[in-house]
Amino acid sequence: MDERLEKARRLLADRPSLKEFEIYAQEGELHLAKDGESFIRLIPADEPGVWRMEYFKNVEEWQVVDFSGRLEDCLDYLVDYPHYRFWEG
Repeated sequence: MDERLEKARRLLADRPSLKEFEIYAQEGELHLAKDGESFIRLIPADEPGVWRMEYFKNVEEWQVVDFSGRLEDCLDYLVDYPHYRFWEG
């Protein structure tokens, strides 16, 4: 997981609109957070190198995002659809 986490941190830092968020590993998943509060979790899919996303909806429950892909693709998706970053605004 350390290698995937380091890659995720580099990829996150390369996206200016996501730089304020942190990423950490928890039980095989990668979690994006702000101030220690997770809002997106990336879960390894059955296919190697592919992740599926879930987001914390309205600070109440995890909801599946109808998107999966490489780690880069998942972060790009979050750049393109900022409403999943509910702390902003």
